[in-house]
Amino acid sequence: MSVKYTVLSLKGTKLPKENPLPFYKDRNRNRKVNIQESLRKEDNSLLGYETAPRFLPYKIQDRYDRDRSVVTYKAIVMENNILKATFLPEYGGRLYSLYHKQLEKDLLFTNPVIQPANLAVLNAWISGGVEWNVGQYGHSFTTSLPVFCGVLKDKNGEEFLRIYEYERCHNLFWHLDFHLPEDSTTLNMYARIVNDQDTVTSIYYWSNVAVKETRKARIFSGAEEVIYMDMKTREFGKGKMPYLPIMPEKDASYPADFSNSNEYFFQTPIEEKAPWEAVVYPDDWMFFERSSNLLRYRKMFCWGSHKGGQRWKDYLSEEGQGDYIEIQGGLAPTQLHGMIL
Repeated sequence: MSVKYTVLSLKGTKLPKENPLPFYKDRNRNRKVNIQESLRKEDNSLLGYETAPRFLPYKIQDRYDRDRSVVTYKAIVMENNILKATFLPEYGGRLYSLYHKQLEKDLLFTNPVIQPANLAVLNAWISGGVEWNVGQYGHSFTTSLPVFCGVLKDKNGEEFLRIYEYERCHNLFWHLDFHLPEDSTTLNMYARIVNDQDTVTSIYYWSNVAVKETRKARIFSGAEEVIYMDMKTREFGKGKMPYLPIMPEKDASYPADFSNSNEYFFQTPIEEKAPWEAVVYPDDWMFFERSSNLLRYRKMFCWGSHKGGQRWKDYLSEEGQGDYIEIQGGLAPTQLHGMIL
């Protein structure tokens, strides 16, 4: 196994620059969330807590364009005899690609370009790979910012990669440790978030895994119950897979059957020791991720089959090359549920 610092030349734009003017948080720290009767009382605990927009002390990253050229980005490559993982330290440590050498296959949706768009807390966001969101609701403060990286050794003398940062809004320390033993067919990640203050703070953590979208790709998890968003009424409801009230005549495990952008959250039972989520393709290929039971909840996100959703996918990539869906893992029942650390 080896870890090395290198560069990656891709078609894209230069790194986003910051707006010198401050953007202020919402006067209300909590966000109003509309719900349907199908949500039980216990489902509403901390719903909307500390999820209103916050920015400072970070600055908005809205200084970027679409003048694409071949740009050289810093990269870290971690590989064994089976897998090759490429990280982008200038984009929050995003796992840009995970390549299976023996199968000669990209396991993730690997975007051929780097194109920011206004989708993150601080504006600039790119699609593809795996994004690590720590701190505040949304695509996190550091998603398009440089983070610290280092190569360390574990107790057995094996090297591993650590990505780490100090989150300045909530005053949290976090680090992600990536291990890839020789002969391993899985990339292993250990996450730690530390609040060393004398007072509690709100916490948010979701990892967003972009995988290739096809017409017959299906999403599965170890839970039948999901919390869904009714996009017509902007309300959260609760139902059971695969037929949800928002599209009762279609199987919701097929993201391509959603006409509009949508999402649902798998409510994994607390007894589940290793929560998981997977995408299965018609050619019998499957990609999965799983975790300890602390990272209990899972989510599906899709852009939908309408023109607007397709436009977004193309806008973030090259036309016809940007189709992806996301399988996500988080600490709370939905991304609008707060947590206290």
